[in-house]
Formats: sequence, structure tokens, C-alpha cells
Amino acid sequence: MQQRSGFHLLHFILSFFVAAHPLLLTQDLVEICTFESTMGQIQYSEKYFDDTFEYRHVVLPPEVAKLLPKNRLLSESEWRAMGVQQSRGWVHYAVHRPEPHIMLFRRPLNYQQNQEAQAHQSLLAK
Repeated sequence: MQQRSGFHLLHFILSFFVAAHPLLLTQDLVEICTFESTMGQIQYSEKYFDDTFEYRHVVLPPEVAKLLPKNRLLSESEWRAMGVQQSRGWVHYAVHRPEPHIMLFRRPLNYQQNQEAQAHQSLLAK
């Protein structure tokens, strides 16, 4: 996975939050600046499966978790802006209310293989 430099990542995160919340207070910006140092503290589970989906959960550090919206799931651009890094296709599908700092993700089984096969087919069609 491509790694961004600390400066570029911090700029990306700040741009996202300022665009989404133009009235942020200075203290909020200071808290957001701590994301760079907390990204290494984000923990990723191994994948687990059922007949339809593969799943994983992501444990956020408290500094990041306190900024999660309480009543909705995050879009891919939102969870990526918070520092969660994973391959394409993952969807934030549920919140575990007793532990809101744990984000639950899923994607269809064989998502990556299907995407590669579709890309190959589109190249052959040209």
C-alpha cells in the first residue's frame, strides 16, 4: 500500500475536516493534528469470513474515536481521512454500541479477484 509522508497526510486530513466543518475552533485543529501521531496506534484485525462477506474490525485510539459521528456510518473518504488504511472495497457497515471505537468493515468475498478479472475483461474488450 502506498504510504503518504506525514506532511501530506496531515494536509489531507486537515483539508477534509476544514471542508466538512468550516467553523472548527483552533482547539479542534490542534486535536486533528494529533492524528499523525496516532495513526500508528490504529489496530487492524485479521480477516474473518462467512458465505457472503469477508470482515475485519479496526480499533481506533481514543483521540480519533472521540471524533466519530454518533449516529451514522462513515463513507470511505471519511474513514480514510481519519487515518484508516486498507485496500479497496471495504465498507463501514455497523457500529458496536458498547465499543464505538471499534469500526466494523465488510466487503464481498473475492472482491479483489473479481475487480482484477473485470479489469482484465475490459482490456480484452478494447
